[in-house]
Amino acid sequence: MMIKVWLELDIINAEKLREIQEKVDSVDAASNIGAIPKKIASSFGGFTADQWKNWTNIFSIFALVNVIPTRHIDIWRHFVLASKLISTKIINEADIRKFQSLIKKFCTEFEKEYGEERVTPNMHLHCHVADCIRDYGPVYSFLAVQFREV
Repeated sequence: MMIKVWLELDIINAEKLREIQEKVDSVDAASNIGAIPKKIASSFGGFTADQWKNWTNIFSIFALVNVIPTRHIDIWRHFVLASKLISTKIINEADIRKFQSLIKKFCTEFEKEYGEERVTPNMHLHCHVADCIRDYGPVYSFLAVQFREV
């Protein structure tokens, strides 16, 4: 979203990246949230998985408000809420169904706003995450199983 859509479409540019970085830097965050994104101003270069998670789930909505148009934030918000739901260590069937609804809204609105040509295979794969969670448990445990099998 950030690199392949908003930067390419000039919804976010170098000046806005610096503004976003300043907003994130102004936050006095608790130490238990992990790595705070520090490379936003360099077009999100070299983010770790933990930084992407923190950017998405904790900082992105706050940092994007009054920087990009609201319609883009509204689309992104569906993804953020879905990500927060599946990033928990405990998840129930109601949360999985809510995730499915949010990710479908995100994908549908994304395609309407940015065009079919910007839809990626990963967006389709997001629609199958619910089945993976049902089969393997929360994303934390599923990823742990995947890494052990590698």
